[in-house]
Amino acid sequence: PGSTGKITVMVKNTADSLLKDIKFKLDMSGSSIPLAPYQSSSERVISQLNSNFQQTMTFTVIAKPDAVSGLYKIPINISYNDEKGTSYTQTDVLAIVIGERPRLNAYIKKSTVQQAGKNGKVTLEIANTGNTNLKFLELTLLPSEDYQLITPSSYFYLGDVDSDDTESEEIEIYVNEDVEQLKLPVKLNYADANNQPFQQQFELELQLYSTSELKKFGVISESNAWIYILVVILVLFGALLYRRYRKNPEGFVKGIKSFWQMLAGKVNGKK
Repeated sequence: PGSTGKITVMVKNTADSLLKDIKFKLDMSGSSIPLAPYQSSSERVISQLNSNFQQTMTFTVIAKPDAVSGLYKIPINISYNDEKGTSYTQTDVLAIVIGERPRLNAYIKKSTVQQAGKNGKVTLEIANTGNTNLKFLELTLLPSEDYQLITPSSYFYLGDVDSDDTESEEIEIYVNEDVEQLKLPVKLNYADANNQPFQQQFELELQLYSTSELKKFGVISESNAWIYILVVILVLFGALLYRRYRKNPEGFVKGIKSFWQMLAGKVNGKK
């Protein structure tokens, strides 16, 4: 689409006599034909052609930028005269293929996996960034030492992906220990609009982080476990003091006074 191309036609005179004024004209006037002549006419003329001789001619055409990939039939009108001056006409059809090599991109759209030694979900997305529609898209997640697959299958059928469109698939994995940058190898099999098969492989990467880095980024909050431990210790200590007071209130009070007197004496002694 949007590019130029050349159509080369070979002509052979299979008659027993000379043919003259042979005209060939490509009929691209139909609304369903996304082609037009480019920097030249759609007509070619051979002044004469001897019996059993052949000759080639070339037409330069351009496809419309929005042309849909596929097979198109272009009528070619032929007229000529024999040696006696008798005129003849006939029509034939040329099959022209419009298309381009597909352009697919694969990437990680989102992920809950942030650390090694954890499991989470990863969304893989496939984008068709070319002009041609794609069919029969298959995604296969290839084995790797970086992860273990939790999702039941490593194969996913995504089907058709139109131009400027995307398809996505979510997988669940467990990331092995000591992996700093996760690598997910994937293989894509698909066909273009003309049913030509293609295969591509991508190695998708996902940066992983340590606990301290995630705290720094504010992804996870600082642990306040020490506060809860301190509260528990104070509660237990208070409960112990209360039990002693209940058993011997007077002795408990005397013990507290003695403790404070001893503590005051030590403080005064230091001063």
